[in-house]
Amino acid sequence: MKACTKPTAHNFNVFLTPQFNSSRPLLNNNACNKIQNVTATLKRPEAEQWWAAMESEIKSINEKGTWILVPRPKDRQVITSKGLLKHKLNPDRSLHCHKARLVALGFNQVVCIDFHETFSPTLIITSLRTTIGVVAQLNLYIHQIDIKTTFLNGDLNQPIYMEQPKYFKDIKHPNYVCLLKKTLYSLKQSPRIWYYKRHQFLINKGYKRLKLDQNLYTRHNGNHILILVVYVDAILIISNAVEHIKMAKEELATTFSITDGGSLHYMIGIEFNFHGPDNSIQLYQRKCTEDILNKYQMMDLKPSLIPAVPNLCVNSDIAPKDPREIKDIETQPFREMLGNLRYLVSCTRLDLCYITGYLSRLM
Repeated sequence: MKACTKPTAHNFNVFLTPQFNSSRPLLNNNACNKIQNVTATLKRPEAEQWWAAMESEIKSINEKGTWILVPRPKDRQVITSKGLLKHKLNPDRSLHCHKARLVALGFNQVVCIDFHETFSPTLIITSLRTTIGVVAQLNLYIHQIDIKTTFLNGDLNQPIYMEQPKYFKDIKHPNYVCLLKKTLYSLKQSPRIWYYKRHQFLINKGYKRLKLDQNLYTRHNGNHILILVVYVDAILIISNAVEHIKMAKEELATTFSITDGGSLHYMIGIEFNFHGPDNSIQLYQRKCTEDILNKYQMMDLKPSLIPAVPNLCVNSDIAPKDPREIKDIETQPFREMLGNLRYLVSCTRLDLCYITGYLSRLM
């Protein structure tokens, strides 16, 4: 769909399609994963790009006033942090950018001292699919934006101390620690604080939250309507008028730093195609599927036209009896594999619903 061009769908046409092409060239599988050894990576050919990404992350942290340096406290635990480096890919698996993220090691936090409540509601995938169906039926405009450095917008309400980042220690006070003023990624309370920060902002702007999904917001202005679909840092803005989408973006930009993605094309592993039959909307997960196959080294397996063997019956009679086979099977991440498949099922791959449900009962 072109920016500011409506799809001319004549009815409720949303296609959930299992598009997959195993012959398409892929990036090296190592480029799709998080970098495990940061020190070694900074000595390799891409070191300059990684350093630039890390400096950009620290710059964003400093601009937000995320922490202040104080002497090390004697009566409080000081948590540590680590840097995560990752190749961020486009839906076609081409390299988008080098991404660096500083995360706090939140597993060191102490309950009732460093945090209390942690629950934060997330978007229900069914709500997303239903909303896309409404867009197709009513010929609405749909744009996407991303909130930059999302969790750095949250204000902490209890003191948390953290060691200074490894490669960015203050020269004048190398032995000081960081007293956090803003939430960081991987702090246990960060998602909850960010949710209420964003929720309060939208309520103040006149939006109303739906009762059935606490990440869907609507606002009416005469004959015009605005719908916001929020998934952590990704926000879909839907309206029957482009001017209202532009106005919503400007409102969000007054408080948060945003990246304008234009018309919707990719979100949470789902690709959206507005050029399907009858100008309808297609949802598919080619990149997500290939990432799963790469993760478990299954890209070379022969494709099948059906998701399961007909008349499949799994019972103890076909279980391995040899101790070596049993030990080998116990090391396989079957639950993790099924979890990945269940995410595909919840989004677009309804053809896998029966077999994943059947196998899940055996776990």
